Amino acid sequence: MRLRKADLENPVFIAGLLRDGHWNLARRCGNAEVIRAVLDGLEGLSDHATLFLRGAVPGPAVVAQWVAAIDALRSLHRVSSGFGEKWGSRRREARIRALAQVPELVEGVRAVVVASTDLVEPDWFAVLAADASPESVDALLPQVARALARDRQTLDALWAVVSRPGLHTALRPLGDALEAERRRIFTQAGVTALATKVGLAEHQLQFRLELDAGAVQASVTVDGASAQPLLGRVDVRRPRQKVASTDLAAKDLESGMAVFRQALTKLAPAQRIVELFTGLRGKRSRLLVEWLERALQAKVLVGGTRPPVRLDPALLSALAKLRAQQS
Repeated sequence: MRLRKADLENPVFIAGLLRDGHWNLARRCGNAEVIRAVLDGLEGLSDHATLFLRGAVPGPAVVAQWVAAIDALRSLHRVSSGFGEKWGSRRREARIRALAQVPELVEGVRAVVVASTDLVEPDWFAVLAADASPESVDALLPQVARALARDRQTLDALWAVVSRPGLHTALRPLGDALEAERRRIFTQAGVTALATKVGLAEHQLQFRLELDAGAVQASVTVDGASAQPLLGRVDVRRPRQKVASTDLAAKDLESGMAVFRQALTKLAPAQRIVELFTGLRGKRSRLLVEWLERALQAKVLVGGTRPPVRLDPALLSALAKLRAQQS
């Protein structure tokens, strides 16, 4: 986009660039009065970019702070979006540590973390954890309270930060409280019990179940590394094409499998074949399959493998028909 000089001196236009995510273009505004007018016009808005810019550009060096803040915003967006930078990688952590060295930028991050009512990405929390000042610890407290009040997405985002090695001692009490909440969730959801049976730590228990048999469709994910360990839904098609759907997000493993098992009764026995996708192999995979087959009272096949030869012909025929329906 080519900008005219008049565009760069128009606060409404610059605010529109920010709103549409054209931060690199908004960065070219070098007029202190225009920047102040833009920030004043953003008052009352609660998106992360607005909260950050208003907190990170306090003045009097408005233009320099504006440029630095937009560069930081782009950097935070880069790490939050991934762009090939794995969480915990040296490059990603270097970006976060660099942001934490600039007081104005840390203040902008605090503004986001304190005032935001939307989900905050882990990288914003990571900047405050890297700073670890009393002010930054205090800024994290409302988000920790949200996490402990059953906001499981926030709990996952915070845990991604406080579970990293080298956590500052000032943050360890928060980390202990979050870990206790995760333990409670895993125990209540049945994740701890199943992981123990299979011989795993909770975070290693990760698998997905799939079924598409016409009358019954299901997609269920179990993730022992998340504070939302059971996600998915089971759909049962009833007469006249009506579909009864059950969301499993609020259920524990036992009741979730019970819903799935009840749906399977709508199928003929030969159709009760559930596909399992997991990174587990050997004994652990076998133990998981055995547990699932007892819980679902159905045949569970590990995805990506051919059925063993020992399966009876009727089961093989049913599996072939099921795959033909899916293709």
